[in-house]
Amino acid sequence: MEAYKIFKALGCKWRVEIVKKIAKNKNICLCELQKEFPLDVSTLSRHISMLKKVGIIVEERQGTSKILSISSRKVMELIKQAEKL
Repeated sequence: MEAYKIFKALGCKWRVEIVKKIAKNKNICLCELQKEFPLDVSTLSRHISMLKKVGIIVEERQGTSKILSISSRKVMELIKQAEKL
């Protein structure tokens, strides 16, 4: 992953909150994530697409469900360190 792409993807408060929620739950269904955020489905989907595109989150299909997870725990370390600054 290129650093500037990661920082760009994490440059939105909603995307950071999405990553935190996914990390907290380890694996979360997209349908559950939709209940957690006051965003319309298309906006949430765009945020998730960007996070997937840079490799921060991964998606796995289980039947008709899309299960999201963090690709590396180092992403959360990066967020925690940035919050300390």
